[in-house]
Amino acid sequence: MSAVFARRDEAAVRRGFHADFQLFVRSDDGLLVVPLDAWLARLELDGIPSAGAIRHEVAFIDVTGDAALARTELFVDGEHEYTDYFALYRMHDGWRIVAKTFQSHD
Repeated sequence: MSAVFARRDEAAVRRGFHADFQLFVRSDDGLLVVPLDAWLARLELDGIPSAGAIRHEVAFIDVTGDAALARTELFVDGEHEYTDYFALYRMHDGWRIVAKTFQSHD
């Protein structure tokens, strides 16, 4: 995830995510499903590295055959910002993130 927050590199992000990726966002009205292109447009990845100190921790990865789940923790300037949950599949060309849910830590 350093491509998203630290390097802000859209091409690198796209290499790790499947084209049919979906971001699931809980809202007061239920669930918002955001496809990859819409999510990347919101992030406004400009290739300019983040000025803040970004640290990612992989809390766990659970793999069964060609499916996996991962949890990561994102810290910005020492503050815990997000817990991300990723669903991945091993495709013919490698592992790709196919779905994400998250919890923001305000």
